[in-house]
Amino acid sequence: MSSRESRDLGCDASGGREQDPCFRTGDTEGWGLLSGSKSRRNAVRKIWGGVPMDAEPLPPLASFGERIMICGTSNTGKSTLAAAIGRRLDLPVVHLDQLRFLPNTDWQERPDNEFRILHDEVIKTDRWVIEGNYSSLTPQRLARATGIILLNDNRWSNFLRYLRRTLFERHRIGNLQGNKDSLKWEMVHWVLVRGPQRMEEYGRKLPAAGLPFLKLPSMRALNRAYTAWGLERKTRRAG
Repeated sequence: MSSRESRDLGCDASGGREQDPCFRTGDTEGWGLLSGSKSRRNAVRKIWGGVPMDAEPLPPLASFGERIMICGTSNTGKSTLAAAIGRRLDLPVVHLDQLRFLPNTDWQERPDNEFRILHDEVIKTDRWVIEGNYSSLTPQRLARATGIILLNDNRWSNFLRYLRRTLFERHRIGNLQGNKDSLKWEMVHWVLVRGPQRMEEYGRKLPAAGLPFLKLPSMRALNRAYTAWGLERKTRRAG
């Protein structure tokens, strides 16, 4: 996720299960099964990456339809998952950062109106998987979407991935053409501080849309989805 997206949308990593809305008492969205009495919590104390080992199987990938939104925190694998789902379901893949920012720059923004036009043209098409947030444009995307997947992980894992991707993964999927990325204090602050404070908003608003919804609260949960859905993970873009 870019620095502009993080400012605009407020969706990033949680500081762990205690802050994760999927694990709050009474919340059963996604795989949030740790609710209720102490006895129930003890009954599911065997946790696999934030997911009870005896959790129900994931919904079929096809149940999310042919216009899938992938949202979530910075550096949790949204771009890679979108590309994998696109290959599996033969869906066009859209990385919103590539619409928001100009190629061959260190994340120089397009004008707001130009970005909005590009975004709205994409969502009019019949089939897509779109990864990214940008809350100012979320309402019209939700109106067209047929399913939502929300990714999360703890802030320190996200921070380490941010360092690795920025410094070493110049050709990763979802990056800008002609990558000129550099470490930015604004992004560090977002990943470690501001993002975790605002992830809860997405955990509330996205399920309320009434679409098929799945929250994957950790990398292990995401890996389970790759296996269950028969997805192939490729982190480098072709060419």
